[in-house]
Amino acid sequence: MNIGRLNKRVLIKKDSTTRNEYGELVGGYDLVATTWAEVKPLIGKQWFEALKDNVEVSHQVTIRYRQDINATMVLFLGDRKLEIASIINLMERNEYLQLMCKEVIT
Repeated sequence: MNIGRLNKRVLIKKDSTTRNEYGELVGGYDLVATTWAEVKPLIGKQWFEALKDNVEVSHQVTIRYRQDINATMVLFLGDRKLEIASIINLMERNEYLQLMCKEVIT
């Protein structure tokens, strides 16, 4: 992979839901990492293949390999939120991760 393609800054966060003094659940996120990524919206054939598996994947995000990433985390690209649907270790080389994500409209 050409390292120049990792040209978007993304925040990787994990859920940190807690209870307030009234016992109500209060949602929030803790920062796991800030990293460079290649963000590509899926179009045409790729998008239809993702739908075939009943997964609403809308973006493919590639980052450098990290061991601390899991599918319960979310990515923030500016004010956009992307939920991770699956994680692929490209060619099992521990160099890059391909995160298949679904954009969440808030």
